Amino acid sequence: MDESALQTRLTRIERLLTLAVVVLVAQVLRDVAGVLGTWVTGVLTATLALLAVAAVVYTRRRSRDTAGG
Repeated sequence: MDESALQTRLTRIERLLTLAVVVLVAQVLRDVAGVLGTWVTGVLTATLALLAVAAVVYTRRRSRDTAGG
């Protein structure tokens, strides 16, 4: 296999793993909502979502900066 084919496979695997993590996190949040209550879980979920978006933005900017120069 050439490098581009391997990179495509790696990207697909990363996306599948991300999807699996999202599904598992959703299940955990549902279980936490049963214990802590809906409002507390909503606040925690919103906080985690903001942190996730910040991590994605940071990672993409860093990869763009290293690729560009």
